[in-house]
Amino acid sequence: MQTQNQNPTGIQERSIPLAIVLTIVTCGIYGFYWIYKLHDEANALCGRRDEMSPALVVVLIIVTCGIYQVYWAYTQGEKFQEEAERRGSNEARDLPVLYLVMEAANYFVGATSIINKALMQDRINQILRRNGWSSRPYEEARFRYAPEQDIAREYEKAEAEYNVDAAPEARTDICPDAPIVPVNNAPAETPLLEDDPDAEN
Repeated sequence: MQTQNQNPTGIQERSIPLAIVLTIVTCGIYGFYWIYKLHDEANALCGRRDEMSPALVVVLIIVTCGIYQVYWAYTQGEKFQEEAERRGSNEARDLPVLYLVMEAANYFVGATSIINKALMQDRINQILRRNGWSSRPYEEARFRYAPEQDIAREYEKAEAEYNVDAAPEARTDICPDAPIVPVNNAPAETPLLEDDPDAEN
């Protein structure tokens, strides 16, 4: 059984559907808490502990009637871009602009801000899984290993446990009640019949 790596940040995955529902049910109040956590967790995971405090970010968003949130979304994308570049990947190079456009579009379309938060949360969840800090072991394994690696690993485990190189007769541990199959699947020899003295007559 795979054990979960120790998480030095203490950050846990957050359910995106639940966060969206709570934001809607509380008329946006939970959304400010979500912003607080997104800012704090992104700083911790992307190595920006000296950034502005999450509480100050929330205050600035409220005071500026959400205008500061557009800039904040852009900086969140920059954090994820830097984290990806440290891994030698350019997968997040478009995130700063994407987050900014999504946040600005909220003034005209609506609901894009909550989608933006969901995208940020998904990125944080991905970083946790990549580092082996997921609270969902199956999702972590599916994210970290390619299918062919899983197959090879499972085959090696089975080979060590059942000794697949042994002759079929010796592998009674797999199915004790199964009939013994001759090596190389050769048919069993038919026993010779004794000579019938009446047959000669």
